[in-house]
Amino acid sequence: MSTELVAGNVHTFWFIRLYYDAGSKYITVSHEAATLFSAAEKVLPFLQNEPTIRRSLDLKECTADVSNVTLDLSNSLYRGAPFWEEVEPFGATRKYLNRAAVIWEKVNNNTAVERFSGRIRDIKLNRKSGKVTIVLEPNQPWDFLSIPQVQTKHTGRYYPIIYGLYTPNASTQTTRALCGQVDLWPAEVDRVSQDYILALAHQSGITDGRLHIHEEGTRQLVPLTDSGASYNDTSETYENGNAIKADAGYYQGWIFKPTEYGGTSTIDFTTPEAAHDFPLAEDSVTSAKDTLTATGGGGDSGDLYLGIPLVNKPGSQTSTTVKVKVRWSAVTISGSGTPSADTIVLTSSDSSVGGTIASLVIDGGAQTSTLTGTMDSSGDLPTWIKLVANLGFLSPGTSLTVQVKIFDVTYECATEVEAAGDSGARQETKAVDTVYCGADGLPRSWSSGACDEVQEIHRDMLIRYAGMSTGTPDGYTDLDTARSGWSGRLWLHKPVELQEVLEQLQFEGQFVFTYAEDGSPLYIFVESSYSASDVDFTIVEDIDTAGGVDYSHTPLTELVTQQEIKYERHPADDRYISSETYTNSAARSAWDIQTKENIETTELDYLVAEVDTVTTGFTRVRDQVYGDIKEIISCRLTRPRAWGVTLGSIVKVDGDSNYYLVTSEQRSRSGVSIKARKVG
Repeated sequence: MSTELVAGNVHTFWFIRLYYDAGSKYITVSHEAATLFSAAEKVLPFLQNEPTIRRSLDLKECTADVSNVTLDLSNSLYRGAPFWEEVEPFGATRKYLNRAAVIWEKVNNNTAVERFSGRIRDIKLNRKSGKVTIVLEPNQPWDFLSIPQVQTKHTGRYYPIIYGLYTPNASTQTTRALCGQVDLWPAEVDRVSQDYILALAHQSGITDGRLHIHEEGTRQLVPLTDSGASYNDTSETYENGNAIKADAGYYQGWIFKPTEYGGTSTIDFTTPEAAHDFPLAEDSVTSAKDTLTATGGGGDSGDLYLGIPLVNKPGSQTSTTVKVKVRWSAVTISGSGTPSADTIVLTSSDSSVGGTIASLVIDGGAQTSTLTGTMDSSGDLPTWIKLVANLGFLSPGTSLTVQVKIFDVTYECATEVEAAGDSGARQETKAVDTVYCGADGLPRSWSSGACDEVQEIHRDMLIRYAGMSTGTPDGYTDLDTARSGWSGRLWLHKPVELQEVLEQLQFEGQFVFTYAEDGSPLYIFVESSYSASDVDFTIVEDIDTAGGVDYSHTPLTELVTQQEIKYERHPADDRYISSETYTNSAARSAWDIQTKENIETTELDYLVAEVDTVTTGFTRVRDQVYGDIKEIISCRLTRPRAWGVTLGSIVKVDGDSNYYLVTSEQRSRSGVSIKARKVG
């Protein structure tokens, strides 16, 4: 076979460098002896097949694939012995297996262009055919890597990997608050002593690392303090990494809402759930309502029962006070007069708190009233509380109708665990295996600042764990601009394959990462719009192709016209906090999609923002790619001027106004076959 591919006056050569030992030296093979860069570089004419390089993008899954390349080489004499004796993995002097390999393409006397960069994966000899077969594998530095990797010395637990921005709650025994923040990460407890709880951390220098306990009953993450109501926010060195401590005899104080309505008798208020429908924030809009009418013959009253959730009670627990706060209003609907009694009275199942919470101020606007009591000797909270709105009788011959609204009911208490002095408390504290932390994640490796967007997390992982350089990859700057605000939160405690995490980040960030022909890192994504300046090459069918350009379309099976997204993973519960639905009604109508058809449900583990933002959010970017049927072009490019077209290139066809992104490339020295889909 000739070393040259002749098409008119076009002469094409492929040269393959096979590196050995430490990787600074190599041998070069081709079909025939020829010059690559200089005559001093000896080229072995051993190549017997025409290697093919295949690359492809899956825009739906946001992954890239580069095939292995097979070289069939003659077992000719080299240095006085068969070539097999030079490259075989065991007895040869030089080691080629798992070393680098590079394919160069040279057209005529032009400068050679790198077409493939990888490593030698397999070396075989077929005695019958006399061929040495070498398989080249593309660069994939994440192969065989799992993260996290660093473990403690004694328990073998892994120090976590944490990315993103987090916010701790602020609430103590003396200054209680609703603990509404859920953007914390789970921290594994590695050691519990009589003095402290110690949880593993991801880095040194933490200054906002206070630990929290998950109060399942109240659905809150409540911080731990010492007896002086102070947090321990700082990390410290611990064995092979870092950790954060909290006192084993910890204190807590917080505010929470009833979690249900109910009780021993009929509830008089309508929409009673509105008195506690915002569990992590105070509410002054929605309300439970009851209409009371007082006359000269008698008064009226309305009952609202609310259930109190169970609170974690490890060992000895004490409480200084319990407090109920009610936001309410009373408005005249009809009539007039002054009732003989007008109050809101509170009782509870265990008498820990009770009495008149407020006098009913009619037509006086929204009111906030508080009643304080003492927890009973067992340290338990009541199972329920009852609010009774009373409207007393009026003077004879008069009547008054009033609507009472209860907007919000909060309950607060303080707890203390005397772990050092109580065996039961020690056992309960010892059973704590996970706490929660609001310290921010790892910073960027390539510059200062938080690493809190999905594309930043992806790049940082490649640098930290796969050895990528800190230089800016091709395509990253534009991606970083397009995905601005796509915040992510990620935590890992058990080993998982790095590739799996990277590909999930790619999907949630709607981009693809791969390596270019020369082995350099490359980010590819579909932009919101394209212009002439974005075009890498315009195909002229009569000049650049063999047989012209074929047209087809994306299959119906890839169409996604309705997206149901769950996102913002809760750090303690097995659930997602938020959800969005986006529907492309025009496409559903155009392609006769039935009501229950073509619906994609997606769970996003890392992305927490910009999910459904108009034009720029996750659902809109995904809709741009797969929300409608798109044109596909395919052709064989046979002229060297078009051979710069590669995976991710933006191309046009002369006379066609559409923009196409190359999603498939099959390259040999005789040309390149491509497939591209419309993106604009």
